[in-house]
Amino acid sequence: MAPHTTPAIKALTGTTFSCLVCLVVFNIAINVLFPAGLPKFQDTANLWGTQVAKLPPLMQSKENADVLIVGASGILFPSVRCDDAYYKRQTRYDDWYMKYNIWKYSKSDYFASLLSKRLNKDISIANSAVGGCMMSDQYLILNKYLASGKKPKMVLLFSGPKDFMDNHRTKIEKTSTYVQLADFPIRVGDILQGNTRLETAVPELTEAVMQSISSFYYYREDYRAMLAHETSQITHRPEDLKKAMAMLGTEEKAPLTKKQQEEAKERADAKFAPSKDAKDLALFKKIYLPVNEAQFATQTKYFEKIIALAQSHNIPLQVIFMPLTPQHTAVLPPQTWANYKKTVRTLAANAHVPCWDPVQDVQFNGDDFEDSAHLDAAGGQKFFKYLTDRICDDPRVCQTLTDRNVLIGQH
Repeated sequence: MAPHTTPAIKALTGTTFSCLVCLVVFNIAINVLFPAGLPKFQDTANLWGTQVAKLPPLMQSKENADVLIVGASGILFPSVRCDDAYYKRQTRYDDWYMKYNIWKYSKSDYFASLLSKRLNKDISIANSAVGGCMMSDQYLILNKYLASGKKPKMVLLFSGPKDFMDNHRTKIEKTSTYVQLADFPIRVGDILQGNTRLETAVPELTEAVMQSISSFYYYREDYRAMLAHETSQITHRPEDLKKAMAMLGTEEKAPLTKKQQEEAKERADAKFAPSKDAKDLALFKKIYLPVNEAQFATQTKYFEKIIALAQSHNIPLQVIFMPLTPQHTAVLPPQTWANYKKTVRTLAANAHVPCWDPVQDVQFNGDDFEDSAHLDAAGGQKFFKYLTDRICDDPRVCQTLTDRNVLIGQH
């Protein structure tokens, strides 16, 4: 008589359980080999958003930069434009360049070269600015950057009104940066401090628990893409029908009409020239209006937390207002604009943190901007020269960056 097999033993020896075990083992192996996921196959546009794709490599980098830039797209754009000019690279103004170059950029070499020449010492800069992020995101980025074991000699925080007021990002726990970087202590802390509503925070916290239990929850699409890619390489077969048609040259391509050819030429020309027409003002009206006073108050708390975090690590912090066109500032009600500037200045002064406003000392004009909110290369060069002068004219700041008691080559 065959020995009796219990249902539990059958389950443990069944195909389903074996597949589950293999899946778990595979998942563990992937986590060990690729702790940040599978970057070659990860669809960052759909998973996290390309704007935050640079954050994991930045946190994992072993480089301890002298200066850390914290901010949003206001400082990111001129960093890219000036570096393109510095290296004599062809810059572009289309969505493709923004997605694959600007959002992923984590340097500011032109600015670093200005500081290095003035201080007679190589100065390195890490650029953690993320497009669209707010003060809550910037606090989280700085917190995670410092927690990774790096300690810059100086933090430069670049501020704009959108960092405090953005009707497209009403919940701090819904931003791409927060979803990417936040862990349990920060999420729970936000709930306890009243920075986020309980009904929206609990689902996010639940999702974070699931992510910590099994990163397979997030990476399963990566696995499928990886397996399809590797199988394609081994078999020398296309991954899907679309790629097969491309390989065979059988894609149906209808001839372009004259109008389509003209439109294609206009798009091609537009890649290499900024519009300069401030079409983004309509977008900023939706971002700013109506003014969300509660959001401003919440983001102001995070501005204070950034100051406190830098000071708790004994790292000098400088706050800099980003230049904007007059048309941009006019979108906000005058009292709101004045309150924003006064709030930032007052909180910085109370904490003995320098707060610089370049528009008071530098003459910016329309040719210095590529739209209403972002400096182009010409404006960026003015801005970074101003910033270099302010830093290098302060002996204490210079001493911090150079580790010298007596500075040379300042002028």
